[in-house]
Amino acid sequence: MITYIIIGITCIISFAAFSNREIFSKLKFNAYFIKTNNEVYRFFSYGFIHADWIHLIVNMMVLLSFGKIVESSFKWYFAGKGEYYYILLYISALMISVAASYQKQKDNIYYINNE
Repeated sequence: MITYIIIGITCIISFAAFSNREIFSKLKFNAYFIKTNNEVYRFFSYGFIHADWIHLIVNMMVLLSFGKIVESSFKWYFAGKGEYYYILLYISALMISVAASYQKQKDNIYYINNE
């Protein structure tokens, strides 16, 4: 169920960003803005926007395929807390996946991650 919710939220936010570039710009990962403007939300928000339809469709298909397996495994291994740990895994993976880029690019005003 959580996988479907993540897919739904991601699709809604991506659809909004497709039609409004200002939304896309406010949510995309930008290490310089995180550092200088304290826009920490960008460590997570970038994971809910996509560059185009193909990028969104492929990512959601992969999330659907693997997410359901991981979610059901977590429910089994962590009875009663599986959904909580699954959400925690998803959110922490978003941050960890850009941690190196943040460290490397936090002083570079010209760096833009368009993923």
